[in-house]
Amino acid sequence: MDEAKEETSSNHEEEYQPQNTSTISLNDENFDKFNENKRHRPKIDEAEIDRKMMEFIALKEQKQRQSVVDLNETYEVLPQFNEVPDDDQEYFKHLFLKKLKICTENFDFSIDPLSNLRQKEIKRSTLNECIDFITLKKAVIHEDFYVPLFEMFSTNVFRVLSPPTHPTGTEYDPDEDDPTLEPSWPHLQLVYDLFLRFIESPEFNIQYAKDLLNQKFIINLLDLFDSEDPRERDFLKTITHRIYGRLVAFRPFIRKQINNIFYTFIYETERHNGIAELLEVLGSIINGFAIPLKDEHKTFLMRVLLPLHKVEFLFYFQN
Repeated sequence: MDEAKEETSSNHEEEYQPQNTSTISLNDENFDKFNENKRHRPKIDEAEIDRKMMEFIALKEQKQRQSVVDLNETYEVLPQFNEVPDDDQEYFKHLFLKKLKICTENFDFSIDPLSNLRQKEIKRSTLNECIDFITLKKAVIHEDFYVPLFEMFSTNVFRVLSPPTHPTGTEYDPDEDDPTLEPSWPHLQLVYDLFLRFIESPEFNIQYAKDLLNQKFIINLLDLFDSEDPRERDFLKTITHRIYGRLVAFRPFIRKQINNIFYTFIYETERHNGIAELLEVLGSIINGFAIPLKDEHKTFLMRVLLPLHKVEFLFYFQN
């Protein structure tokens, strides 16, 4: 019995012997072959490796600078409006359009606020020039200004708003919780100001703008009332007032879209940053209602104004 166990143990150990041990034996013969193969390998050209590495680094840096280079080409040095003779209206027109193109560029203010500082400053000063041109210069607002100016406004302003950052429910105290301010406000404020002065100008022609002030534009504008920045909501309130006053045919649509925001707030989310400002807009609209009231206005009273008294945030906009 003991002999059988020893035999079985011996066989078991043999199964785990290393296989092909000769392949890893570095005897004199294999060592000579190794050195022989090494001598026949192509010599490494360290200078060539360094050259290729430098090419790779240069290509990478070129790609990183590409956007900045493109911006530098776009941001050519343009004369100021006060350097142009007052009677050269055609040059005024050409210069204003080129400046609007500069103002259409968007920049990052949140992830990397220190990027493209030169271009940001050029855009800021150019926006100020355009504001002065619209308000102070006695120049005709040409028909060709409308499309690029609306495009400039839309490109800068219409965007997806960031998720809400302040607490909701009973945790939210508007007197204690600071609002979240828009990082791009140094440019955004000037864009709003330029557009507002444009539509307020006596030279503004609603016939040129009626195709641009369409339903999509109105919806995008009203969506921005949910911005957490009160400065932006204040501009939106004034611009909505002006558009409502000038665009008579769109008044029912504007009221309908505002009502939709209230419906969502009252019956679904109970969260919206611009309810107070929208109520101010509607306050001016209601003052212009004729008597007897239309059924639409009675519905607004029953389904919007009265239910607003039940929402949790009544204290925030009750004044």
